[in-house]
Formats: sequence, C-alpha cells, structure tokens
Amino acid sequence: MVKYIVYLLLSFLIIDHVWTHFGPKIINSIASELAGKETKVVEEGQDKKSILDNAWDKLIELKEKLSRR
Repeated sequence: MVKYIVYLLLSFLIIDHVWTHFGPKIINSIASELAGKETKVVEEGQDKKSILDNAWDKLIELKEKLSRR
C-alpha cells in the first residue's frame, strides 16, 4: 500500500513539473493547429516554478547554509 502512495506522489510531482514547463506550449500548439493559424491562448510565465524546482532551490540553500558552518 505504501508503494502505491509513493508512486502516486512521484507521478504527481512529474506531472506538475511537465505541466508547469510545457503545458502552455502544448495548449498553444493544439489551439494553433485547430484554428489553422498562430494562436496564443495561454501566456507562458517565465518565473513559474514547479514543486520539484522549489524543492531543488531549497536543497541548494540548505547546502550553502551547512557549508558556511
């Protein structure tokens, strides 16, 4: 049972990361294909970060704090 919960959490993190970075591009390309011309439906946020990106930044900060001691 724990194994399935871990798989579910990992799946959620991967989906969140892919959607954050590639979701607007996918939506805009599908909309452009359906409309037959270049269409922008969703604005791409340059500063958006996924949960994995935030966790990675926190780990780097923690590593720097521990190396200062």
